[in-house]
Formats: sequence, structure tokens, C-alpha cells
Amino acid sequence: MRCVLYLTSVRLINGIDNNYKPYYSINTNLEARRGLLKKLKNMTKVFQFFREAYGEIRRVSWPTRDQTIQYTVLVITISLLVAILLGILDYSFGALVSKFLLK
Repeated sequence: MRCVLYLTSVRLINGIDNNYKPYYSINTNLEARRGLLKKLKNMTKVFQFFREAYGEIRRVSWPTRDQTIQYTVLVITISLLVAILLGILDYSFGALVSKFLLK
């Protein structure tokens, strides 16, 4: 492990006579280095996720244009039929309630 000598601060011993000494410390900063390593590991996980997601998208069997149009028309048709059915049921139950319960 390499220790790096940093000049952390220059302190004024006496503010009036401007006598100052440099304050040196050997700073290993293990916690900071460990934190940086954790961040780098997390970033590599993020990049790995995007690489894998891109690989999965490339393997997807996408529908053709004709299939997409057919499925879209099918979904719209079924949605309209369900909406009509629910509208008829709502009207019928509303008529029954108003006829028998709200006399």
C-alpha cells in the first residue's frame, strides 16, 4: 500500500506576527478508496445491465408489419365489442332499477 504525503493545511500559529508552520499528515484514505471502489463496482453493474438488456433486445423475435396491423385491428375490434356489451348491460340494469326499485 502506498501512502501519500499531503499538505493538508497551512495554519497560522499567531495571527499577529504571521508565523506559520505547514501541517503535514500521511493520509492513506482507506475509507475514501473503498467508497470509490464500491461506486466503480456499482457502475460496472449498471453498464453490465445495459449490455445484457441490449443483447436480449437483439434476440427478440419481432412481429412483421402485417402481423402488427392484424393484432392492432383485433385489439381495437375486441375493445369496441366489450364497450358495446358493457353499455348494453349498463342501460339494461339502469332500466330495471328505475322500473322496479325507483317507482
